[in-house]
Amino acid sequence: GTGRANYVAQLEKGSMEDAASAALGQAVVTYDANRTTAVVRTALSRAASAAAPGWDGKNGTAPIANATAAVPVEAAAAELVKVLDVDAIKAARATRDIDDTSFGNDTAALDASRAARKKANEDHAALLAAMRWTAEAALAKGDAAAFEGAMRSLDEWVDTAKSTAADARLRAHRFGLRGQPGLAVRDLGVWLEADAKKKSGAATAAEVAALRDLRRDLMAGL
Repeated sequence: GTGRANYVAQLEKGSMEDAASAALGQAVVTYDANRTTAVVRTALSRAASAAAPGWDGKNGTAPIANATAAVPVEAAAAELVKVLDVDAIKAARATRDIDDTSFGNDTAALDASRAARKKANEDHAALLAAMRWTAEAALAKGDAAAFEGAMRSLDEWVDTAKSTAADARLRAHRFGLRGQPGLAVRDLGVWLEADAKKKSGAATAAEVAALRDLRRDLMAGL
């Protein structure tokens, strides 16, 4: 009922002490399995906010301060992946262009399809968050193999047209770690150019400035 909704809202605001938040989260999960993803994703956001001072708490990611700070983020991201039904997300994405008119007058089937698609979209966003933070954690720990693995998973799931400024930065580091700084410079240039042409959803001025700085640093090393 509404009581549960209020608990979840409070949980997602992140205004409670960590211990209380964890205990309440566990209670909500036990009470309502459908909220599990929201609760576990909130736990990842809390861990990320503590570890990445530059993160705005929304989409994308930000660099994690150091290897120690990366540990709880990596653990929270792994927990999130555990509760997601990856096969269901894959199936929903494969059929996401189904035309609503194909259901004819069967409104129940249409509603069920829409609800499933909405959940799959939310789960897909949660999966991307987990993968992006797993990559950030590996980068902060200087674990090149884990970072490459995380980036490979991300390749499989991210929609290139919707890649964030953080994705562009992670990709540049990937090229850099592979000893291909020239490709990193080129990739950043292409991303910045495409972003500048966007009518909506473009990167913030600060994000653009940070990517330009990274590009300059990489060029200096060529």
